[in-house]
Amino acid sequence: PGYTDKYSERLEGVFIHKVQKLARTPGYTDKSRAKWDDLGIMFFRTYIGASLLACKKNLISIRGLRQVASNAVKDFCKIEFSKEETRFARLQELNRDIEKCNDYLQSQGYPTVAYVAAKHVFARGTMVSTRRYGYGRVLEFRHDDGMYEILLNHPKNSRLYLLGKYLQFATTGSADDRVWTPYGTGILQAAREADGVHIVHLTKLSQLLITSTARAKALSSKRVVVGGSRRHRRMSHKSSSSSSSTSGSTSWNSNRKQQVAMVAYIQPKNIQVIRAAVGDVVTSAFGQGVVQSYRRADGIYEVLIPWGNPVLHEEKEIKIREDDSRSKTGGGGGG
Repeated sequence: PGYTDKYSERLEGVFIHKVQKLARTPGYTDKSRAKWDDLGIMFFRTYIGASLLACKKNLISIRGLRQVASNAVKDFCKIEFSKEETRFARLQELNRDIEKCNDYLQSQGYPTVAYVAAKHVFARGTMVSTRRYGYGRVLEFRHDDGMYEILLNHPKNSRLYLLGKYLQFATTGSADDRVWTPYGTGILQAAREADGVHIVHLTKLSQLLITSTARAKALSSKRVVVGGSRRHRRMSHKSSSSSSSTSGSTSWNSNRKQQVAMVAYIQPKNIQVIRAAVGDVVTSAFGQGVVQSYRRADGIYEVLIPWGNPVLHEEKEIKIREDDSRSKTGGGGGG
């Protein structure tokens, strides 16, 4: 301040790069700030901001201001930042000054300068997790500051604005979970990191119409066509005392060939984790059987048991057999 007081008549302006809070600047007080402004001492974050201050003091032309801003944008895009967080922080600073610069350019009848686009990760309509505020769907993305507009699931119709670093792709279930999809039941394989789309293996299984223990016993020694491919199903009885036993001791052998699966790519909002998929071997109060269909409306499974007609079960009443739970590549065909 002493130097500027002495040479104020010769001094056009002092431009200081702001790298910390002004309150930490030696000699700064609320009263001194007003005096500094009168003396032409100015603080800036970016060269665009410094050029705007200089232009308003007629130190450079409007054309010069626009040229500096355009070059600053080009130079910024060439910088290789070691951390994405650092790049984003500098991008926000630059775009804030570009906004101020553009307002001034427009007021003077000059064309504006393009913003530096923030990294756009989550597309419109993508289901995301906000970590702290629950799940929601992306409505819009602001390229100038990287802000996403999120429509939250709860409370209903609530909107939230968050930066991308606070978002992650929503996932439904984990690998190997049985899931319902609009295309039938299947097994969740993975969620793509790039866009959050879930990969589900679906298999079209023909329902085995076994109406009696005699039919089931006959199948144990024959080659059976299932879903268009030949497979072996062996049935073993813990008790051989009677072929007409209804004790529910009949079991399915899970030593099966891997079946060719259809792959579906589905948004997580269209997936629901369930206990078993069509084709899974499950146990229930009626013994072991194979899931034939799943009704999403009421959560009911149709399970075919080898010694009788299909039986309807609630989800809590069935369980995937231990040695079968991870052997399949997919179920399918059920609704």
